Amino acid sequence: MIFELSHKGPFEFNPETVKNEVEAGQMGNFALGKLDAADRFHPLKVGRSDTDLQAELLRWAHFPQYTHFSYQYAYTLKQAYELECKNFHTAVSQLNKRAVHPEPPAGHDFRCPNPWCNR
Repeated sequence: MIFELSHKGPFEFNPETVKNEVEAGQMGNFALGKLDAADRFHPLKVGRSDTDLQAELLRWAHFPQYTHFSYQYAYTLKQAYELECKNFHTAVSQLNKRAVHPEPPAGHDFRCPNPWCNR
């Protein structure tokens, strides 16, 4: 399965591209991965930032297994969590085998929007 969400990207994953592409101080979601021979994006990690997506992406920029990234802004904590859940369930077959279901933001009891998920 190819990673098909409404993310912007994929973009080459390096600090310069992240700083030029992603606005600082915005919450949002991301996927880190690589391109296959046909230039299709395959995620290896999905995540979110509840405060600063640019800073969160920059934390991961030194991991060489991630050559490309995509991202999407979120406008509420609930939206950020629900998008991360959607990304996780869409890409779970391609993610690192140790990937675990996203947790809601601290202090919130949001539920995963996927009806078959018990999180």
